[in-house]
Amino acid sequence: MKNLFKYCIITSMILSATSMSASVVEDAEVSINVARTPEDYQEVLTMLQDELKRKQKPNTAIDLKYWAGVACFYLNKYDEATAYLGAATSRHADVYRYLGKIRFFNYDFEAALEAYDDYQAALKKAKKSVPEDVDIEAEVNKTTAAQSMLDRVESIVVIDSINVPYEKFFSHYRLALSAGQLRPLDELPIKTQDGGIEQMFYANENDDFILWADVDSALNSRLYEASRLNDGTWQEPVLVDFGDDRSNYDAYPFMMSDGSTLYFASRGEGSIGGYDIFCSNRDPETHEYMSPLNVGMPYNSPYNDFMLAIDEENGVGWWATDRNSQKDGINDWDVTIYVFIPNMIRVNRNIDDSNIVSYAKVENYKSTWEEGADYFELLNTISQIDPNRPKKEILFNFRISKDVLYQNFEDFKTDEGRELMQQYLEALQEFEDIEEELSEQRKEYNRKPSPSLASEIRGKENMYKTKYERVNKIRNRIYKIEK
Repeated sequence: MKNLFKYCIITSMILSATSMSASVVEDAEVSINVARTPEDYQEVLTMLQDELKRKQKPNTAIDLKYWAGVACFYLNKYDEATAYLGAATSRHADVYRYLGKIRFFNYDFEAALEAYDDYQAALKKAKKSVPEDVDIEAEVNKTTAAQSMLDRVESIVVIDSINVPYEKFFSHYRLALSAGQLRPLDELPIKTQDGGIEQMFYANENDDFILWADVDSALNSRLYEASRLNDGTWQEPVLVDFGDDRSNYDAYPFMMSDGSTLYFASRGEGSIGGYDIFCSNRDPETHEYMSPLNVGMPYNSPYNDFMLAIDEENGVGWWATDRNSQKDGINDWDVTIYVFIPNMIRVNRNIDDSNIVSYAKVENYKSTWEEGADYFELLNTISQIDPNRPKKEILFNFRISKDVLYQNFEDFKTDEGRELMQQYLEALQEFEDIEEELSEQRKEYNRKPSPSLASEIRGKENMYKTKYERVNKIRNRIYKIEK
């Protein structure tokens, strides 16, 4: 980037003022196309602003303002961008597309659609077609979808707002153990296809079911799940299949404690921003997932919204967004985490509410509070939860019922149950040892039959039956005592 500007300075020493301005316009275009960081765009903008202080030919001044407006757009300086771009409509049809984007990010969706109409009209007047790298149809569809969402903004109470760096943002979610855990991807107990996608995975309360994002064979980011088997090993990863031909970028999964309701984020079809939050339900019998639905506003926005998690035990939900992000550099992405009270049944705000956009943006989360309500006690309760608490030690997987799984001796309600569990584990080990010995003897007999080996096998089969009955007897006593 800096070499381009050094070139401009050298050129300015040998060209007239008018020619120099034209050169700055050309260099600004090149610089904008290669810019990647806020620092890059700011450098271009400063150069253009300095040049605009000089006397210019009318068309050159318009071109300078156009590129200054583009630089301001990428710096999220939307008011300045609008002022610059508004002065360049006579020479640049693309002005209208940038104005459409700015209005989209400002939640003025109707005005954004008008700007996109103006963009296509300006191209038609100039007898030009939409550039191949511009998907104006997709931009219009996103804006139309956003306008529809604005008519159905859910009424929720947001009790807190936390600004944190993007890196390990999920460590700030204070979830009760019953809600499961959000853990760093490097703790994932399964080898991933490509090192995994994003930086976290979900594990349920019993730590026997996990969800994460990874690439599929077509290099799309998809969700995968796996369950822990009774012997402590993990099954092969299973693709979370929504029954469609997804080419979306799916990530940030969270499963409700019901084992059926899945929240996740996706950058693709149905999203109005970068990431949007979606919800799907899994059939408890077939384990098939329903087609995902966008959860709408205020959760989603024209920006990135992701990682929605709900703690039913404490009655709070969490989601992250970069709608308020101040990007000071390429590695300085910060996010806002909102803590809210989930509704049992969705209730939307009145579409005629004059503050509907403010609520959708969550401009002032305290404006969502119910009159006279005090959320201090609830906030204090969740502040006591340690999100980095040690993982539960898993010694075994013993299912008491469909919804209750014991994994260590602390899970038992009775001393007798704990003593029986120790006996059960010893009996189970003896049973498994005999089962393995019997399997080897049968293989040997198939290779080389003999009367003595046949007699040993019959004896071992009797022992197998006895050990099996003992294991079942202890298991049934545990059920009776612990239920």
